[in-house]
Amino acid sequence: MRVQREALSLDAALYRARVRGELLALTDGNGNPLGTVNADRTLHQGLEFGLGWHMAPQWLLSANYLWNDFRFERDAVYGDNELAGIPPQQLRASLRWSPGEAFYIAPNVEWVPQDYYVDHANTFRAPGYTLAGVRMGGCVASNWSWFVDARNLADRRWISSTNVVADARGQDQANFMPGDGRSVYVGLEWAMQ
Repeated sequence: MRVQREALSLDAALYRARVRGELLALTDGNGNPLGTVNADRTLHQGLEFGLGWHMAPQWLLSANYLWNDFRFERDAVYGDNELAGIPPQQLRASLRWSPGEAFYIAPNVEWVPQDYYVDHANTFRAPGYTLAGVRMGGCVASNWSWFVDARNLADRRWISSTNVVADARGQDQANFMPGDGRSVYVGLEWAMQ
């Protein structure tokens, strides 16, 4: 579904797909590659939702939400377990205030509300997280703009990605890629016209 109005844009997709022979790259519990194997049957279903809403002339609310339900179907080894490495839900949202082209400020949030499995045996999970940030900037000339982007303002520890493991045996191992701590990026952008 797609809705496009002067003050509102909305995109939504609901999907369900049964896949035979999906390629899965696996590692053992220590991160050693086991190779790529074909799963017998998997199910991919979910919802993707995007919103852009000009609530007032100077205000823009943007949001993207994903609900994922990816799993094996009656697999000989994994039964109906969830596929590893995919958070069930994710939300990214920002609220931008811009009194003119010379300046804007946009607080933002990234939220993974649920833990998710790192192994197809579904024995060990990566924790969900919430990150807050703020971006500001503006135009300085016809093709030039500036920005300051502050991320993870609370300096939270979080997992940005994981290995996909066949069976972690319920134990924490070296399968997590840590996310960046508090950081600030400053820059200039030039747009070709």
